[in-house]
Amino acid sequence: MILPHDLQHFPTSHLIVMADHIMAHFYLVGGNAVEEVSSVSEPKELQSDKELNTEPSKLDEERVRRLVIDIGKEVTRLVRNHGIDRVHLVMKKDLANPMIDHLDAPTAAKVGSVLSIDASNISMIEIVRRIFEK
Repeated sequence: MILPHDLQHFPTSHLIVMADHIMAHFYLVGGNAVEEVSSVSEPKELQSDKELNTEPSKLDEERVRRLVIDIGKEVTRLVRNHGIDRVHLVMKKDLANPMIDHLDAPTAAKVGSVLSIDASNISMIEIVRRIFEK
């Protein structure tokens, strides 16, 4: 997607990670464009809680823990493969903070902004605008 002229302020590659507790989308931003380059997900378990003999909250905690690790691995891979200069996180702090802890030091140092918002009903243009305003 081509960014509006007033948002074409990315001379180097930036990565935007938008995540909730089930899925994360990764967007590469550079020059005048933004494009989705990857996604990861941890869908809710299909088995019933009775079959697993586990409390629902424990299942959810484990699923979110796996998602946080997967997000961290994908951020590290994309930073290395695409020469990313800055990483911007659009997710709740309960995901962002542990995910940053799973990054290696050079990748964690590239984390620029953390927008702790629900972005499900916000356009990518508005997300880029909010990141640029920070």
